[in-house]
Amino acid sequence: MDIQLLKSQTDIFVIARQLGIHIGKGDKALCPFHNDKSPSLQFSREKQICTCFSSKCSAGTMDVIDLVKKKMGWSLPETLQWLSLENGVLPKEAKAVEKGKEKERIEVLSQIYRQFTKGYHPSKRAHEYLTGRGLDYRAVRCGFNTGQLHRAQMPKDETEKVERLKQYADLGLISKAVGRGWNVFGKGCLVFALRNERGEVVSFYFRECSDVKANKHYYLRGRTGLYPHYPKSDCRRLILTESILDLESLKQSYQTDGYDLLANYGTEGGLEQMRAILNLQDLEEVILFFDGDETGRKGAEKIAENLKVSKPNLTVKIVATPDDEDVNSLLENGEREQIGKLIKEAPVFSFSIEKKKGTEEKQQPQNKGLDTSNPHRLQYEGKAARYTINGGLRKEWDSLKVTLVIENGGKKSRQKVDLYEDKQTDRIARQSAEKLGIRVDEVGQDLSSLTDLLEGYRDELFAKKEEKKTDEVTLSLREKREAIAFLQQPNLLWKINEKIGKSGVVGEEMNRLLLFCIASSYKMPNTLQGLIQGSTGSGKTHLLSSILALIPPEKCIILTRITESSFYNYGENDLSYTVIGIEDYDGLEEKAELAFRELQSKGAISSQTTLKDEQTGKNYTAIKWVYGPIASLAATTKGQIYEDNMSRCFLVAVDESKEQTLRIIKFQNDLSAGLIDRSELKEAKLFLQNVVRVLAPYEVINQYAGKIHL
Repeated sequence: MDIQLLKSQTDIFVIARQLGIHIGKGDKALCPFHNDKSPSLQFSREKQICTCFSSKCSAGTMDVIDLVKKKMGWSLPETLQWLSLENGVLPKEAKAVEKGKEKERIEVLSQIYRQFTKGYHPSKRAHEYLTGRGLDYRAVRCGFNTGQLHRAQMPKDETEKVERLKQYADLGLISKAVGRGWNVFGKGCLVFALRNERGEVVSFYFRECSDVKANKHYYLRGRTGLYPHYPKSDCRRLILTESILDLESLKQSYQTDGYDLLANYGTEGGLEQMRAILNLQDLEEVILFFDGDETGRKGAEKIAENLKVSKPNLTVKIVATPDDEDVNSLLENGEREQIGKLIKEAPVFSFSIEKKKGTEEKQQPQNKGLDTSNPHRLQYEGKAARYTINGGLRKEWDSLKVTLVIENGGKKSRQKVDLYEDKQTDRIARQSAEKLGIRVDEVGQDLSSLTDLLEGYRDELFAKKEEKKTDEVTLSLREKREAIAFLQQPNLLWKINEKIGKSGVVGEEMNRLLLFCIASSYKMPNTLQGLIQGSTGSGKTHLLSSILALIPPEKCIILTRITESSFYNYGENDLSYTVIGIEDYDGLEEKAELAFRELQSKGAISSQTTLKDEQTGKNYTAIKWVYGPIASLAATTKGQIYEDNMSRCFLVAVDESKEQTLRIIKFQNDLSAGLIDRSELKEAKLFLQNVVRVLAPYEVINQYAGKIHL
């Protein structure tokens, strides 16, 4: 793996946020590697590093790889693998291979877990251990590793047996012992399944049952997944425990109705747990029930701070666990009632985010002195002169090219300059100073200050635009429930078609339902495409736009004109899981048609481009990818289209009958006469958009597929 390439394509600011590190004003954050009271971890956008300047910390300077490795406690290979997969740095082919490997891994782990659960039921050792911890073993869903994994249910075929053992070894469940035997990982341990968002088994936690062994906790390498499962999407209240046994103890000692439960795997706060919690749109309250020792209290406070910074309106409570106690020890000592009391009386955690923000602003003012009231004419009053940037700023992170006007005493000096180039700024400082009669060193200081201010302004400007661009519409709990209830009705397709009619789509009963299903498929890995045919003035474009108005607008792109390079100029993931509408397919240029065809079938297009190496200044050739998948609807007047294009689409002919024309005229007349409530049309459109928003792809097994013969 090319580490330099990985670092160059990964933004340390993005990764820091994923790690739960809140970067505030002045690009500073509380350091996670020591008890930091005031932000001492300084980030640099230009150098893509961070440095802790506290004398109490040994973290030092870290690049993005060092930061992840140190924060998560991973090995270098684990860190590189996570960064590659998480941020899409791997090529598409490599992603497909990884996806295939992950699917195979899940299948193997699921089969292994079934063996572990079979070993749990007759295991006296497992039952006695849980009983000794105050738990009813019959209510605990787990397995037991008897150590016979490499012997149980082995294929008779020797080649298949060798392959099966290799799979187990690759997972880290067995390893070759001295001689001819095998060492078994987690032998004699309780086994708890860790699951992904789809509820699939992706890893294991092993809990030692022997009091003799010092180490009690084992995880498969490259641990992933949550226990007992990911919180439900409509979760409103959540209890986070320090360990899995604490969670099981809580289930057996407290009426947890109305709460989702989640185990944290220790006090540090797992990245996956934090991301799962922050993704809960309806979450109102989180209760942290950690151990009653110094480590537990500090860990709970740290997680609470991260949650409050990311979700200021979230209520976070920390249970005041008695000294040297935890959930399980309280249950073991017969303190069931106290557990419930501690949860009910848990104090609300709070710290003044506003105060911290105010402190940071005082330490590191941003854009002070830079007049941004007119974004196309930025102004700065320096020591030596007044500086005006005409035309605003470009979204180019590796340069800061501006049209600069320097003015003093009625005289002006106009320049085009890249403020990141020292040679250019030195030259301009000398020329302007000579022309305007001012000091060179003061102009140099002004340009340096101006560069810093423009950097900060550009970051804020484009961060806001990017945030606005990528914002997902968040449905309220009521809207979600209404949409899901609608989808759970019998005769769903008939109900959807009826709703489409209420949104203002007149007639075209079969066509409109098919087109709506095609457009809605944008959320699927394998999408559908539609081509609407009709003569000029037949209403095909109106039908297309009416159907696309029922799709969430944040996922819908409607195009009137497309140049030959339009699709190639999108960002890497700008078109991923979107629906594209083309109002005039006949006007597509041949190269644009090719790109569109490839997006439809392959789900990706690539182009060769030339880039400049920042280190050497030399040009090099690179491949630019734009990924799908996309669903699409297009309109055409042609009766026959290139076969390769037609074969990818459902062909839909517009109803050009006299009856349909009369229906449309009547609808338009009634609408103009006020006989149709426009608000009801709008309400139906918004409702169908919400219905599409709550759809999610599921794998379907068609047991009748083998009976279909073409």
